[in-house]
Amino acid sequence: MSSSSSSSWTLPPEYMHEDRKPGWRFSFLSGFQLEHNDSVWKQWVARLDFRKDGHNNFGTAFYVNVPGATYNDKPADVILTAAHNLVQTKKELSNNLTENLTITSITGQVYSVNPGLDGVIPCPAYFEEPDEWKNDWGMILIPRFAARTVKEDEAKDEKANEKEKRKKLQPEEQDFGFEFNLFYALAGRDGHDLLHQLCKSNMFVGGYTSEPPREYPRLSALKGTTPRSSYLKYQSATEPGLSGSPIWGISEKKFTVVGIHTGKESKRAVDKARGVRLTFDIFEKIFERTGVGYHSTVLRTNDQSPPEKALYLRFTEYAPFGLVHLGRDGLNTSFDILPAVSIPGKDPQFVFRFIKPAKWRGEEPLLWVRWEPDRNRATLSATLHPDCLVTLIRPKDEGAVSHYTLDGSFNLATVAKKGVLYLESTNIRQHDGCYGTIESAGVSFETMVRKNKNDLTLEKSDAQGSEKKAEVTDNAA
Repeated sequence: MSSSSSSSWTLPPEYMHEDRKPGWRFSFLSGFQLEHNDSVWKQWVARLDFRKDGHNNFGTAFYVNVPGATYNDKPADVILTAAHNLVQTKKELSNNLTENLTITSITGQVYSVNPGLDGVIPCPAYFEEPDEWKNDWGMILIPRFAARTVKEDEAKDEKANEKEKRKKLQPEEQDFGFEFNLFYALAGRDGHDLLHQLCKSNMFVGGYTSEPPREYPRLSALKGTTPRSSYLKYQSATEPGLSGSPIWGISEKKFTVVGIHTGKESKRAVDKARGVRLTFDIFEKIFERTGVGYHSTVLRTNDQSPPEKALYLRFTEYAPFGLVHLGRDGLNTSFDILPAVSIPGKDPQFVFRFIKPAKWRGEEPLLWVRWEPDRNRATLSATLHPDCLVTLIRPKDEGAVSHYTLDGSFNLATVAKKGVLYLESTNIRQHDGCYGTIESAGVSFETMVRKNKNDLTLEKSDAQGSEKKAEVTDNAA
């Protein structure tokens, strides 16, 4: 080996000890001071009014930017709050949801929630264990734009239909709400839990209180924010009405929500508060309920071949990287494809969660596909890494197909190293299936999309993974 090549060589991360692996992080604005008159976050925070246990109450809720979210097959806004804002305390009542629920924006626009038409979905576990901190969260799903701040030009044009109104909005205005980031939702050891790093910067909570002026949300800076696997602890004065407020930090210059404020740490605590951490489990329930992402799918070439002759991406226990596999038979590989980072005005960024087959060894609860264009391979990682992020490239002849969906044909481009994925192998021929299992190392990446060649597509998997999916049910009655 020459000296020049030796000096540039580094040990691959998979062979390093955990303490020696190169670290990475998102950029934080640790010295950033949010101005109290900053109106950006205020339009994403709403006041909830409701009747609970025979009394009028109010709380706070907030929008989360979940691209492509739907409810009842129609575009929907996703609003999060504390579960105790949505559920009656007295279990003997025939209707266990709070009554007369309304959402009021900062401009005074009021939307009356109809549990029969809108989605009012507290955490299912809250009904059985309301004292568990991690269960105190819920979501409200309403028609998109139904309760958002009314723009002056829209208010003047009352005769304009909804389609015309939407044309006036720019992409970043349609992407409405706090950003989410799955990297902060995954708990881990202190050195590998990115939320610990974010919490070292400025953290905020903003919501409605009984203090005047009641029609505007109030901003507070948090101190000593400490994340745990399912909740957050911090120092902040809490007041009636703040429950359900967003807890957020500034990541990549975006307001990124990481939790829901729920109240005091204890009845005696004066300035010690707590909140629900927005974990991967919570986001997974949100995605499932809003039809976002693709579950139990397989990735194959879109070459019009029947399943027995197409090329598929496969992971095995005996190979350290992904293989190109001929045909569906014996594939035993499937993925959940989920949005990982929502960025206004940009294409959604997805990650592939590998569904571990039941007979696989190992105790890793989550495995992610890590794309490595510089080595022309894909591997499985127990840690979510920027190399896991991909964006969707649509063929030009498909026109205005939504970039939020993976229906039809597409190409995948890695975010970190700008490589376009291809599945192919010169060692595999379509008629080789008669010889049994046929697979080889055929994952490759190129810097640009080829013309009319080797697009990708998805198929529904018939394989059963080892993990049982949590069911999310409506509790609207």
